[in-house]
Amino acid sequence: MEQMTSSVALTVQTRLETDSSPNGNTERTTLGSNAPRLVRMSLIDNVLYRAHVKVTAGRDARAVSSDGLLDLKVTPRRELGGANGRGVEPEHLFAACYAVSFLAMLRLVAKRDGIPLPTGTEVDATVGVGATRRGFEIEIELKIRLPGLPRAEADSLVEKSHAACPYSNATRGNVPVRLVIS
Repeated sequence: MEQMTSSVALTVQTRLETDSSPNGNTERTTLGSNAPRLVRMSLIDNVLYRAHVKVTAGRDARAVSSDGLLDLKVTPRRELGGANGRGVEPEHLFAACYAVSFLAMLRLVAKRDGIPLPTGTEVDATVGVGATRRGFEIEIELKIRLPGLPRAEADSLVEKSHAACPYSNATRGNVPVRLVIS
C-alpha cells in the first residue's frame, strides 16, 4: 500500500491591531487590558454554509446545534481527564466529519474529472490524540478504498481530493495526516 503524508505549510492570515473596530468578517479577541488585539480575517470570500454548535459544561459536555439536528453527550476519555462515561468523544466527531468531507470531495472531484466513483467507495478515519511538548495534539489516518479503480486514477483522485477537502486544508502543516489507498 502506498502512503501519502501531508507536509505543505499552512498560511494563516492574522495580524495584530491596537485600534480600529472590526468589520463584519472580522473576529476580535482581547488578550489583556493593554495587550494588542488579535484579529483573524475571514479566509473565505463567499461562505456557502455556517454550522453553529453550542457546548455546555456539566458532568459531561452537551453539544447542540442551532438547528436542533445535533444533540450529543460528549465525554472525553479517561486518559484525557474524562470520567469514561457513555458518550461520544470529540475524536469520534472529528473523525466522522473529516471522513464525510473527504468522501464528498472524492465525489466532487470524480464528477468534475469524469471518473466514475466506484460503488463501495469508503473513507475510514482514525484520529489519535496524545501529549506533546506543546500540549495535546492529534494525528489522523484516512484509509481510502476505491474498489476496481486503477491505481494511477486512485492516486490522482485522492491527491486532488486532499487538496480540495476543507478538513485537509484546515489541518495541513499543523496536523499529521496519513493517506492510505487500498
